[in-house]
Amino acid sequence: MTVLQIFKKPQRSKDKGYAWVILFFSFLSHFAHVGFSYGIAGNLTIAHQQFFNINLQKGSLLGTIHVGVLLLFGPIASVLIKKFGCRATQIFGGACILAGIALSALSRQLWHAVILYSVLAGVGISCTYTASSSILARYFERFKYIAFPVAMLGAYIGIVTWPLISQYLLSKFGYSVAMGIMSTSSILHLIAGVSFVDPQLGDSNSEKTKNDNLELSNEAERKVEVSADRDTDEGVDNKAAELSEVNLADTVEAVKPSLPAAGTEVSELPKVTEEKNIKTLRQEFMILFKSLEVWLLIISGLFWNTASAGYVVLINDYIVNNTDLNELEAALGITIAGIGNIVACIGLALTGSLKFNRFILSMSAMSLNSIGIFIGSFATTKAIYYTSTSLFGLGLGIAAASILAVISDICPVHQLPLLFGIECFSKGLGGLALLPLAAYIAEHTEEKYGLIFVGSCGVVGALAMLAIAVLNARREANPIAILSIREDNSKKNSTFYPQLAKDKGYAWVILFFSFLSHFTHLGFSYGTAGNLTIAHQKVFNIDLQKGSLLGTIHIGVLLLFGELFMAICRIGPIASVLIKKFGCRATQIFGGACILAGIALSALSRQLWHAVILYSVLAGVGVSCTYSASSSILILYFDRFKYIAFSVAMLGGYIGMVTWPLISQYLLSKFGYSVAMGIMSTFSIIHLIAGVSFMDPQLKKKPQNLTENNLKLSNEVERKAEISTDRDTDEGVDNKAAEFSEVWLLVISGIFWNAAGSGYVVLINDYIVNNTDLTELDAALGVTIAGVANIVACITLALTGSLKLNRFILYMSAVSLTCIGIFIAPFATTKAIYYTSTSLYGLGSGIAVATILAVVSDLCSANQLPLLFGIECFSEGLGGLALIPIAGKS
Repeated sequence: MTVLQIFKKPQRSKDKGYAWVILFFSFLSHFAHVGFSYGIAGNLTIAHQQFFNINLQKGSLLGTIHVGVLLLFGPIASVLIKKFGCRATQIFGGACILAGIALSALSRQLWHAVILYSVLAGVGISCTYTASSSILARYFERFKYIAFPVAMLGAYIGIVTWPLISQYLLSKFGYSVAMGIMSTSSILHLIAGVSFVDPQLGDSNSEKTKNDNLELSNEAERKVEVSADRDTDEGVDNKAAELSEVNLADTVEAVKPSLPAAGTEVSELPKVTEEKNIKTLRQEFMILFKSLEVWLLIISGLFWNTASAGYVVLINDYIVNNTDLNELEAALGITIAGIGNIVACIGLALTGSLKFNRFILSMSAMSLNSIGIFIGSFATTKAIYYTSTSLFGLGLGIAAASILAVISDICPVHQLPLLFGIECFSKGLGGLALLPLAAYIAEHTEEKYGLIFVGSCGVVGALAMLAIAVLNARREANPIAILSIREDNSKKNSTFYPQLAKDKGYAWVILFFSFLSHFTHLGFSYGTAGNLTIAHQKVFNIDLQKGSLLGTIHIGVLLLFGELFMAICRIGPIASVLIKKFGCRATQIFGGACILAGIALSALSRQLWHAVILYSVLAGVGVSCTYSASSSILILYFDRFKYIAFSVAMLGGYIGMVTWPLISQYLLSKFGYSVAMGIMSTFSIIHLIAGVSFMDPQLKKKPQNLTENNLKLSNEVERKAEISTDRDTDEGVDNKAAEFSEVWLLVISGIFWNAAGSGYVVLINDYIVNNTDLTELDAALGVTIAGVANIVACITLALTGSLKLNRFILYMSAVSLTCIGIFIAPFATTKAIYYTSTSLYGLGSGIAVATILAVVSDLCSANQLPLLFGIECFSEGLGGLALIPIAGKS
């Protein structure tokens, strides 16, 4: 029994040793999930149109559902991670991706592709994405801001390479064979899952005390604010106040000269939380949802995902149909965007050790992403198109690589999977709700107006993130914290989490598998969205609105599906709850299995509803789980390097976004829809492998530094006392809402940002093919360019992860750049304009996505990060569901 326990919960240290192995596999996983999904999205949009003989709306619907499920299932993936760990969740997600993509090769009707590719593979990608991201937080602390961009770099590399690979496979072998070939990439998720061992920190006292005091110093204002406003008997709210009062008493007690007494008081706090586990879980969600920051994160995710996903889905079709660029040139633009993602992600990783505002960084990335989208809507030449994809790639790379850092700054480590799942759910909701709207606009007016719509959604998402940055700045200046209760559950950690130190050792292994998982879930979902939009139109003989609806639902389910369960169980988004209940491992494995089954079975689709169920829903659920698990696990393993870890993990998704468009387009052209889906489903194995390695950690305990701890606690007590004196009166619900305004702004930002990002991905391929002289391969190449831009942005984020930058401003700038790229796309008439659009989109989206976790992490404590991240995903999913369908309708 002891040997088995040691095997499952090895003694590791954060930020060193095995942590870098985890980072490597997280990188690979991001390449195979996020990079794959987004990289092949544009090519599959065209391939689905041709294979199923459907219009653009129906063709883009498959990719929309896929990405939607990827994000909407995030809460469930988070719960799987909490319950079973990142390893099991990663493996499960990899299996789902493998099955979903592989079986998609057998699809003969549209509904086959919906079930297999859109739903099953989407679920797998969600699980692998969540697991490969969450595992990084558990292995990195000091270098978490470096680990996050590095992992995200894998996604951006996938975004760069997958468009070209998929286009080649689709052209060479047809849809069926291409999907079967691409499914083999899912094995990366299984391999990564094996390495995702949830860490358990050692028993030395200093690090636990240091972490406890660090959390207390960051959260003192929030706890006192809650306790001061909740003196009356208010049910669950009053319980939260009791916890805050206990924490304040613990802090005062810790300042006393008696060190053992202080340690005793701090260690007793988690027992209060442990007594009523289910109620505590509900309470955590209630606290998060009462936070304005959480709701703003949801809004930001909802609209930002609509922007990023919408650009990827629509840009290829717009460039091909409205410019002289062919499909290959359009795909090259996505590749340029992927390069921008990589550059942004590497930059984040290099600057991950710097202390800057992750919210500002994420907001800037969203803004840059939106700029790229706007430029893409007016692309008429290659220069303009590639400029659009470059800006989009940079913005997307930074934003996506920062999201995990954002979430980790909002909530504590053990709650990161929940918040990450909520954030994914918001993204999925945005993709499902707004991407169809974008497709509707493109179908019934002009395709460029659909891109303009998703670009506008990205602007809204950036503004929501900016509001979070402002609220965060006000909190630091007052100082007043937004979220409360950031205590660590030591009792749970001692029995569930392996003993590992953050930011070292096994944490980097987690980051590696999180990277791989991101490549296979987000990279796959967004990378294939555009191509599948066209493919679904052809296979099912549907219009653009219905074709894009599949991808919209996929992305929407990816982010939003967990909220359906939350409404029933009243415990929170599914992926986040799964992570809380079962751990990142189980959630990752479950998601990988859903992706594998969804994508593989999509090959059997013969009617549209088949693809909706399999690809859009099932695969979307899997992607949501893997995305939440692979992201939430990072905050458990990273602290000091969390911004780096977030960017690195997201890099995997961007790498997938670069590679999957080409891979999916090639497979669709070469083998046809069914075989191509079957081949691509094999990549879901990466989620399963990554899920195996996702073991939830427990921080080591080292000798306590009494002087440093008492100084921090003394400063904290002073802040608490100052806040308490200013909040003696009963200010009711309005005052509580004011405390949590940043979360609401994050929700708004997610809604419009996801509508912009996802809408671009869903619509761009069909727009390029149908409105320009560019071929499907040109359109897929544009998506690959965007993926390259994602990688560039993510690498940049990873390199600068150690810098103290304002993540909110960075996130806003990235989203703005993404929107610029989207706006350029509707005016793309040549390859230059189209590739400019994808480049700007790739840069902006790369920075924004890589920064979102950093933004969330700056809003809440580590233990609440999964909840807030899930809320942000929910906002993105809401934006995708509400706005993307409008963009796809014409």
